[in-house]
Amino acid sequence: MTPAFRIVSGAYDFTGAYAAKLISLTVSDSSGEESDSLTVELEDSEGTIRVPEEGDSLRVAIGYVGALRNMGLYIVESVDMEGPPDRITIHAKAAPFDQTSSWLPLQSRKSRSFDAATVGALVEAVATEHGLTAAIDPQLATLPVPHLDQTDESDMNLLTRIARDNGAIMKAMFGRLVFARRGSGLSISGIDLGTAIIRRSDVTGYRATYGLKRKYKGVKTRSYDPLTANAVDVFAGEDGEKVYSHPYSFATDAEAKQAATSYLGSFQRSSRTVSLPMPGRTDLGAGMTAVLLEFRPQINGQWIVKKAEHHISRAGYQTTIELEAPPDGNITKSNGSSSSAAVNGQDPFDTDGTGAAKARQLQSQPGVVPVGMTDDDLED
Repeated sequence: MTPAFRIVSGAYDFTGAYAAKLISLTVSDSSGEESDSLTVELEDSEGTIRVPEEGDSLRVAIGYVGALRNMGLYIVESVDMEGPPDRITIHAKAAPFDQTSSWLPLQSRKSRSFDAATVGALVEAVATEHGLTAAIDPQLATLPVPHLDQTDESDMNLLTRIARDNGAIMKAMFGRLVFARRGSGLSISGIDLGTAIIRRSDVTGYRATYGLKRKYKGVKTRSYDPLTANAVDVFAGEDGEKVYSHPYSFATDAEAKQAATSYLGSFQRSSRTVSLPMPGRTDLGAGMTAVLLEFRPQINGQWIVKKAEHHISRAGYQTTIELEAPPDGNITKSNGSSSSAAVNGQDPFDTDGTGAAKARQLQSQPGVVPVGMTDDDLED
């Protein structure tokens, strides 16, 4: 199979010119707070390459000739030019909105309070303010938020804080504000994102890290009633020297307990990680489940894909996935009975079937490009 890619900005197709000058193209898909990113490095000894401007949008697809996967819309943040030898590096981030490149509305600071709300209602309100469509996991939507203060804080930071306190991930992308349970392996609509069976023979290497001495073994939060001035410490995990103190107070004991449990789970997950490089696989994406077989006993079992990095260069196409433990921090051991590498290549955030539509948007003027792709190469 021949690695291939496509990059389009509006009606202009960069693919042909970039294919001949490509040093590397990297797409990073993350399930955490880190923004998905695109990096394109090009050789430009003649100084003739057309370069996108800051703020331009790029639609990207990668994979193999005849089978490209849409990787979404990215906004150019910066362009580096250096030499000799002359080269250009384009840096872009996943776009929060469908029709605009600006993150500024979500990053502007404001002060206000929310009372007698739920996570769903709060996320819906913020999404509406910014012209986004809220996509919220039903189990998160009903969680109560009796009182919440936003003091000189951006909506982006506010939503990130709520997500951390409730064991969720938050992303604004493709015109939607996504709130999903971390490590659930499900899309917002409850569709299984798929399970990848990965054997040691499928990878070109591996690196596993086990933190036997976690930085924190417990989390302390606090509930505070302003009417009675009554403050109560709430714990999750072990109470001792290695205890993390949450910086915010909560209106109820239940909220405080939920936040403490969420933070403890985060510390447990981060103490066990696995990194796996392998030949390029477009079916692997952040948020899905990976079952490892035929590795060491400490590594075999069920993990969650925290990040998938797809890298195309003159050496070929490589995918590297970073894995973390499930939400409870425990690796479910596999009995090794499965014999196939069945995966579901659904985009983790494609919950309304728009993946094919977005892929079709990549089609530009008909014509053959140097890497052998045509408009029919995009997967539906």
